[in-house]
Amino acid sequence: MVPRYAIAALLVSALLACPFAYADNSIFSRGDQLVAELRQNNFDEAAKLFHYPPSYTAEELSSERASVAGFLRTLFGEIGDIATISRVPPPAGRFLTLGESSGDLPYWSSHPELSKTENVTYRAEVKRDGEVYLVVSFIRPMFAWEVRTITFQLAAARPGAAERMAELTRKLAPAVKPSHKGA
Repeated sequence: MVPRYAIAALLVSALLACPFAYADNSIFSRGDQLVAELRQNNFDEAAKLFHYPPSYTAEELSSERASVAGFLRTLFGEIGDIATISRVPPPAGRFLTLGESSGDLPYWSSHPELSKTENVTYRAEVKRDGEVYLVVSFIRPMFAWEVRTITFQLAAARPGAAERMAELTRKLAPAVKPSHKGA
């Protein structure tokens, strides 16, 4: 018979090794909500799940949300619709990444309390690029999880990955938002 303390130590070790054990289930619900909006091409609704500087005026908030939605719309217009998607542990290997967040560097720099993020990784099958990963970084400024960043990833070892990412970057450059003062 295995002593209870050995079982408890094993459980603690397993929890520490499992990336899903760190966050409460509400973070997964929020990530799944974002993914559902992306699957339905509801980019304006997806953009509402991001964290925005509370100091934004109504006009700045509207502009920033439109910019985030525009990035997502352009990205998925290029890579194609999501056929399948599932939450997975972070994959091993090197990846080329392209991401979007709300706010600007001065805002994030002036709020170090918002620098701690929790990531949720999804493996997706998309129409034009096949297997890709989406990493959603969350912050919890008050009581609810909010998206800080969404990152699109291609495996670096994949043939043509660098060229494809460069192409996507060029096409998404016009969708990059102007800087707002959000401190």
